[in-house]
Amino acid sequence: MMRKIGNQEVFGAAGLPLAVQLWRNPRSEPHTHEFTELVLILEGGCTHLTGGEAYELGAGDTFVIPSGRAHAYRQPRDLLLANILFDAAGLPLPLFDLHSLPGYHVLFGLEPRYRNRDRFRSRLHLTAAQLAEIRPLAEAMETELRHRQPGFAARSAGLLLEVVVACSRWASAGVAAPRADLVRIGEVISHVDCHYREPLTVPELARLGRVSESTLTRIFRQAVGATPLEYLLQRRLRRAEELLRLPGQDVKTVAALCGFRDANYFTRRFRAATGLPPREYRRRSLPSGGA
Repeated sequence: MMRKIGNQEVFGAAGLPLAVQLWRNPRSEPHTHEFTELVLILEGGCTHLTGGEAYELGAGDTFVIPSGRAHAYRQPRDLLLANILFDAAGLPLPLFDLHSLPGYHVLFGLEPRYRNRDRFRSRLHLTAAQLAEIRPLAEAMETELRHRQPGFAARSAGLLLEVVVACSRWASAGVAAPRADLVRIGEVISHVDCHYREPLTVPELARLGRVSESTLTRIFRQAVGATPLEYLLQRRLRRAEELLRLPGQDVKTVAALCGFRDANYFTRRFRAATGLPPREYRRRSLPSGGA
């Protein structure tokens, strides 16, 4: 049976769900884990097994292993890698405008899903200068998490955001196929995330992604498990949940702020998604159940 590494094994029973492992010439058996793993190849190379395929990696290669994805490292050659492990659901980071970066969607969503199709050619490969910029951040994060001095959680989370933003910006700059194809779709996802209040249409999004409407729908289903309009609805409803947890927000205002022109339609969709009408959701979310 393939080994599955759980959150508690890596992060402990409580505390910050973030860890950094600096490995020299690791060799591992195929395994899965409950958390996300951002891999930075700092030196040397190895053979990476994932998705039933074997790929040769070298210094600068950067990629994400999502939760549940089996993988292993074999035949290390003077290899030094940094594994940044985190549980996004348990790590309340202020993401701000991170979703506006197409490369963020490429790095954490699109490339892992298209890895076998593209035979890993869409992975991010850092230049020597980029690697020299990112390596000290990963090493500083590992030091903070190992020594755990007061303030370590705040600084470690800040360093993680620096690493994610830098890698996402570099991933956005992909110009060679097939990563350029993923960047275009990442641009569409970012556009939806940033303009969800607007009456977006599939033809408009297809033009932005420079693909046909049928191709866009197919790619969205593969990438995010929903059609473009379903994803747009999900984005609006996620934002509505955030706003309803704030005091002083009435349902009609929240509906308008989230791109719903009809408050009754908003109520139906919200209830279908959460099991509660917006007013009841707000009442239960506010301190002391206030209105």
